[in-house]
Amino acid sequence: MVKKVVFKLFLLVFVTAVMFGGCAKKNGVTFEGNIWNADGDFLKISILKQSETIFLDSVKIEDGSFSITLPSENAGPDFYVLSLNEKEALTTLASKGERLHLKAPAQNFAANYEISGAKDAELMTQLNRQLTLFADSANHLYGVYVNDNDETLHAEVEAAYVQIKQHHRDFLLRFIQENPTSLSTIAAFYQKYDNCTFFNEKEDFNILNDIFNNLVKAYPDNENVKVLEKRL
Repeated sequence: MVKKVVFKLFLLVFVTAVMFGGCAKKNGVTFEGNIWNADGDFLKISILKQSETIFLDSVKIEDGSFSITLPSENAGPDFYVLSLNEKEALTTLASKGERLHLKAPAQNFAANYEISGAKDAELMTQLNRQLTLFADSANHLYGVYVNDNDETLHAEVEAAYVQIKQHHRDFLLRFIQENPTSLSTIAAFYQKYDNCTFFNEKEDFNILNDIFNNLVKAYPDNENVKVLEKRL
């Protein structure tokens, strides 16, 4: 009799745990994956709210692996910042119920990561990689510019910079047009490198307005879309 009671109690606890765990994952966002050369370090996860970065939680990397599920209440995707330290951080998108798998080295974490499990997260990876290419080119041109006083060369470098900036803007515009229902288009419009921006709210109002009109149809109750509406 005692054994039956104990077994029933164990079964009840087990079923409750499974139900609770399943519910947490369904209503939350799971980040998991592998980061090598980072054993003992912590991956910090924050959320972007109206241009403010709010720390949510962290998870210890053990044997190169990590897994953490965070609650999510927003309707649709949120912008998350994953970081190992202040210099190694990346921004991605995720919705409740999604499981994102991340693979990256600890060194140059933000520049060399791979992510799968959600279309929006994969689109953010495209944006991040393209910005890295622009940054590498811009830094190379800057090095040439400051290390040589030849005025003709300076003019050529400046022209080259204008060209790569326009090329990147063209990429972002195509990206926005090809992914109208993804919140990654907000990130594309506001993307910048140091003091360099590619779009201006006033001059490119029509582009920003199109972004909002497409997103509000897909995510009418999303907090990020509501913030965009206020800016308009």
